[in-house]
Amino acid sequence: MNSPERQFNALTPDPEKKDASNAPEVIIEKTPIAETETDVVYLGVTLEKSKSGDDQFVPKREQYADFINDKEVALPLQRDIAIAFLSGEPLLVDGGTSLGKTTTVRKMAAELGWEIHYANLNGATDVEDLMGRYIPNPHKSKPEDPEYIFADGKVTSGLRQEEGKTKIVILDEFNASAPNILIRLHEVLDALERGGDVILSEDASEAVPVNKERTKIIALMNPPGKGYFGREPLDPAQLRRWVYKKLPSELPESTFSYSTDALFGAEPTSQNVTPDMFIRTREGSLTPEQLPEIPGLIEVLEKYKEFHKAAKELLKNRKVAEDQPQAFTFDDRMEPRRVRDFVLRFYTGDINETFQQALRYYYSNKLENKADRDMFEELIRVVEYKPTVVPSRRKGIEAGPERNTEEIISESFEIAEKITKKMEQFLTEGSVSKNSIALGLTGVGTAAAMEMRKQFLTEGSVSKNSIALGLTGVGT
Repeated sequence: MNSPERQFNALTPDPEKKDASNAPEVIIEKTPIAETETDVVYLGVTLEKSKSGDDQFVPKREQYADFINDKEVALPLQRDIAIAFLSGEPLLVDGGTSLGKTTTVRKMAAELGWEIHYANLNGATDVEDLMGRYIPNPHKSKPEDPEYIFADGKVTSGLRQEEGKTKIVILDEFNASAPNILIRLHEVLDALERGGDVILSEDASEAVPVNKERTKIIALMNPPGKGYFGREPLDPAQLRRWVYKKLPSELPESTFSYSTDALFGAEPTSQNVTPDMFIRTREGSLTPEQLPEIPGLIEVLEKYKEFHKAAKELLKNRKVAEDQPQAFTFDDRMEPRRVRDFVLRFYTGDINETFQQALRYYYSNKLENKADRDMFEELIRVVEYKPTVVPSRRKGIEAGPERNTEEIISESFEIAEKITKKMEQFLTEGSVSKNSIALGLTGVGTAAAMEMRKQFLTEGSVSKNSIALGLTGVGT
């Protein structure tokens, strides 16, 4: 019987095989935003251009000629918007003014040839402004012509499907909207998710077919409080319908400095980025039936479940997001489903890389504070598959320079000590479950780590399964 790795070869590209058709990928990895006649690629995430040509609702590209692609805000935001658009997920972006949230979406639409249907949800907006209302017929010329006709609102015009067109509905000042507007918009989101119809009660219950492949929804808001009048915190339960991304409350000083230099020609308009900012994509998606064939998936899932529990505990105990005025959750049903769909769409052969990128997108993206993100990053790195490696006896150039055994042992010991101290800190604080700590000690064989495992086993506070997984790679 073939090994899982061999069974899965047909699903993933072979990195050793190169042909001319793969040439653009090399350019994409060096260029933050790459464009062809048919696509635009944002840090590795490819979106298809509209085929319909010019349209009155498509922003003009020349308006964004001096747009600055900085690496702290603009480029990661475009990548994350592109992921949401590609996945058909509604995205809610929370951040301060002057960050360029609306401008960034419009700039992307101009590059893609996609329509923008913009609605500001301030206190003066009502449901009819979004969904539509009857107005006097401006074209009435004969007695039999109707006195009134239905005029689509901004949301309805964005929902209507037209051949060759992709539409973006921008819901600005989302947390300034009235409760009845939020309820109506939730009905729209539900219809998009299930691929059904939006019923226009405003127009004699007309059924409007909707498709999340052709209509993209993005909501923008400023942080509630913090000097923004009329912005109220949203119910965290409402946020579960959205992929929530937290931006800084103020433009980072380094971003301001770079953007100013770039405007005056002292720096390029697109900042250099690091390879880890890119998302590797595949042509087409996996099917759910193919997931079990991914090598290491079961081990990664066990660690993911512990990560999810730890993330919830940290949030519940206010160890993270303590100063964020907008409360949110890590939903037990939505988050795993989103992570699964991310893996289906973006898996290219490395389950560790893909899964960890998904956790950064759906979990870390909700955090503003760098210390909070760093804490999550430590937990995310534990969610990995460690295959059994058979030492190679091959010698020669391909083996690389030999390292001193003492150096390797010393380096490994230092890393193990750092991991142990961090897990001891979590245990003392009580901010992370003991199951998560046991998995966090995977492969660590320090005396303190073994003592913690012994304690957990004696207490019965950690499952034997977690202890066994944590002992993977530990010599006795």
